[in-house]
Amino acid sequence: MRNYSLLFIIIAIFQLKVANADSSLIEVSGEFISSLKNHGYQKSAQFFHYPENYTSSELITDKTAISTKLGLLFQEIGEIQSITLSSFPNEKYLEIGLGGGNVAYWSSHPELSQNIQLVYRVQTQRIVEALFVIYFVQINGNWEIRSFHYAIPASRPDAMQLVEDLTKTLYTNFQK
Repeated sequence: MRNYSLLFIIIAIFQLKVANADSSLIEVSGEFISSLKNHGYQKSAQFFHYPENYTSSELITDKTAISTKLGLLFQEIGEIQSITLSSFPNEKYLEIGLGGGNVAYWSSHPELSQNIQLVYRVQTQRIVEALFVIYFVQINGNWEIRSFHYAIPASRPDAMQLVEDLTKTLYTNFQK
């Protein structure tokens, strides 16, 4: 079976850059975060960008994969306890992320490489300090999520193990 959703597993240290966000972007981001808080992962999957040339079957498959991955991620990290839009920290982070489409699709659309990042400081039931990094693209005047990333401080003693465990959880399900 062909996998359409793209799972980003970045086990590298990254430095975040500052984003310029307008009010419509903040509104879309807020709706997405609200759907995550309410365990509405199918609704959350609607905010992602998917290739316009997908068949109905491919679109359903990709949206289902995104929804499933979000559900698995939150099973592991727990419910959101607090979340605030943040400035970009200078610290180094490890991240894991997911998005619609595949590498070939994104590579063939360089115009979509221009994206805006929003960063949220988040605390969940199981992880006290983390970030959500959401990469947005604007298509026909509408903001859509290119990818959603969960990031933890690289200075955390168990950071690498936590990211590896999350990767295994998502990757095992991703292959099915």
